Amino acid sequence: MYKIHIKSIVLIGLVFFSIYQTALLWFDYPSNRNFLYSLIREEQNELIEKKAAQKEVFFPEKVSIFYGSGENTYDIMSLSKSDSLNLVDDSLQVIIDAFSSGVEDKQQIQVSELWMRPHILFEMPYTLTYDVFKDELDMKSKWMKKTFFFDRVYIFPELERDERQGGYTGMRIAFADNALEHLFSVNLQDERINLVNDSLVFFMNAMETEENLRYFSSKEAGIEAVEKDVLIPVSGQVFDLLSPLYGDWHFYEGGVRDEEQLSRFFSYFFVNPKNTWKTITEDEVRYGDLESVVRYTKDGLFEYRLNSELTPKETSLLQSFHVANDFLAKDRWLNQLEYSLEKIEGKGKQVVLYYKYKYRNVPLDFTNLTDYNMMYPMEIVVSGNTVTEYRRLMWKSQEVIVQGKAFKVQYEEALYKGMENDNLETVENIYLGYRVDRFEDGAFLTWVLEKDGRRYYVALE
Repeated sequence: MYKIHIKSIVLIGLVFFSIYQTALLWFDYPSNRNFLYSLIREEQNELIEKKAAQKEVFFPEKVSIFYGSGENTYDIMSLSKSDSLNLVDDSLQVIIDAFSSGVEDKQQIQVSELWMRPHILFEMPYTLTYDVFKDELDMKSKWMKKTFFFDRVYIFPELERDERQGGYTGMRIAFADNALEHLFSVNLQDERINLVNDSLVFFMNAMETEENLRYFSSKEAGIEAVEKDVLIPVSGQVFDLLSPLYGDWHFYEGGVRDEEQLSRFFSYFFVNPKNTWKTITEDEVRYGDLESVVRYTKDGLFEYRLNSELTPKETSLLQSFHVANDFLAKDRWLNQLEYSLEKIEGKGKQVVLYYKYKYRNVPLDFTNLTDYNMMYPMEIVVSGNTVTEYRRLMWKSQEVIVQGKAFKVQYEEALYKGMENDNLETVENIYLGYRVDRFEDGAFLTWVLEKDGRRYYVALE
C-alpha cells in the first residue's frame, strides 16, 4: 500500500513536470521570442500595421473646421502644421472607431442639420465604397450596407459635458457624397470618447483664434450654379498671398546646377550609391545600377524607373498606399513642399497615385504638364510591393515680397463672368489658385472654375 502511494506521488510529479516543460517549449521566457509567444507578437504587429494602413486610406485631401458662431464660416487647415496633424490624427481614430463601435442613428441627419453645430469636415481625394472596406481594408460594421459610399466625413464633437451621464452623450459622425445627395449618420459612444472629444474641441478652439481666410458652404448658401458642395472664400476679405509667386527648380541657382547636392539627393534611391554609374550632360544628369535608374533634367523633371521589366502584380488599394508612402520617404526634398493626394487610378494590375502641389494651402495649377507627358506634377506607379515609376516636378517656391498685390475677395463676379465667357450653365467647383503657365514667369493668383475635368480661369480684377 505504501509503495502504491509513492508511485502515485511520483506519477503526479512527472505529469506536472511535463506540463512545465511543455510550457517552456511553447512560450519560453518572456525575454525570448519562441513559437506561440512569437505568434502572439506577430498578430499584435499585424494589428498595429493594419490600423496604420487604415489611417493612410482615410487621410484627407482637405480638412476644414466649421465654427457655427453665427457667421457660418469654415477655416481650411494647413496639413503641414503640427496642431493640424494632431487634430487629423484624433479625427482619423474617430472615423475608424465609428465603423467598429458606432451605432446607426435612428433619426438620420438631414442636409440642413449639417450647419447647426460646429464640426470637422474631412474631404477625401477619392470615393470610398463598401467593396473597398470589405475587400481591401477587411473592416466590418453592423450598420454598413452594400450601397454605402462616401466622399467626405463630418465629425460633430460634443461641446458640453453631461455630468449625469458621467461624460459625453456621444459623438455624431456623418458620411456624405460631395453633392450632399446621400448622407448616412452614426453615433459613437466609446469609453475613450471623452479624451478624444476634449482633444478635438481644444484644437478647434485654438484654430478659431487664428486670423485665417474664411470660407462658406455653397450648398448652405443655396448657390445653384455650383453643383457640388464647395467651400468658397467669403467676399470682402483681403487676400494677401503673393501674386505673382516666383519659383525655381531645385538644385539650380542662377541657372547653375549643383552637382554635389543633386548627387546626395540621388543617393537615397539606391541601396549602394557607391556602385552606381552616371552620365552627365548639360540637359540632364542620370544615375543607375542593375536595379533602377534616376534622372533629373534641366526642365526640372525628376524621374525614377526600374531598370528591368517587371511582370505586373495584383495591387490592392491598401498595398499601394503603404508602398507609395514608404517610397516617398526617400525623397528628402518632398517635406519642403505642400502636396496632397488628388486621384487614384487602376491601370491593369498596377495602381497610379497622382498628387498636386500647394503653397500656403492654395493649390498650384500647372497648365503645361502635357509638355512632360504628365497629368499631375507628381505621379507614382505601384505594382505589388514595388514602385516601378516615380515622376515629379522639382518646383521650389521663392518668396518675393511684392507690394500692393492684396485684393478683396469677390467670388460672385468671377463665378458668373467665367460661366458666361465659357458658356457654362453650372460648375462643379470654384476656388482661388496659383496658375503656372511658364515656370520662368512664376505663378499668378487667379479664380479657377472646374467642369467635367476641365479648368477655366478668370483673372483677378
